[in-house]
Amino acid sequence: MYAIYILESYQRKGLGRALIKPLLEQLIALKLNSLLVWVLEDNKSRYFYEALGGKMVERTVLQIAGEGYNELAYGWDDVKKLQKYLEEN
Repeated sequence: MYAIYILESYQRKGLGRALIKPLLEQLIALKLNSLLVWVLEDNKSRYFYEALGGKMVERTVLQIAGEGYNELAYGWDDVKKLQKYLEEN
């Protein structure tokens, strides 16, 4: 997954979780166990991924039009655990 973008006025209403659930189902159906998402470090919404148990596993600088932006990778090594967490919470 590269990223999820939700307008601020729609955040904190469960939309991010709702978008991730079908992705997890597809990953599990394909027998893929892990998930990685890249997010800009300055994006406050990155805490959404941390709240879901994502661990920061890599950092890079993304170049856009000559400007550098710090980007973080959050990962989960067991998407079934993430799916179970989303079902319970």
